[in-house]
Amino acid sequence: MLSASSMSRRKWIKYTGIALLLSLVPNNNVATGDTTTLKSISPKEAYERVHGHYSVPLIDVRTKEEYASTHIDGSISIPLSDSAEWIASVKKLFPLDAHLVLICQKGIRSSNAAQQLLQAGYSHVSVVRGGLNEWKRQGIPWNIR
Repeated sequence: MLSASSMSRRKWIKYTGIALLLSLVPNNNVATGDTTTLKSISPKEAYERVHGHYSVPLIDVRTKEEYASTHIDGSISIPLSDSAEWIASVKKLFPLDAHLVLICQKGIRSSNAAQQLLQAGYSHVSVVRGGLNEWKRQGIPWNIR
């Protein structure tokens, strides 16, 4: 007969194993709240959204200087700045129900910007996984000045 301590240990091992397996499953969504998720998409998927049938806006949140040196054709430069000011700039151009794709150099600033947009009421926001660095690495067209 199993003791209570050995049964608890078996359960612990079982649940630890399940948690480990779940951690290995790829997840393209980054949780940002109770019901809203931020979707992380590949550069190829972003290119298809931006230049495809739907023409989804691609917002580059890097500085004006970074944008001037290298950017993706068709992208819109809205540098990430003061939160309220930046969100106001986006709201002037796009309604809350707009589908938006955000990009920066590595994916960090665009993720922060996307979280701000989700908190401001936008619900269809995606970020380019790996940013412009990954975009270039995959050989997807961009513009060099």
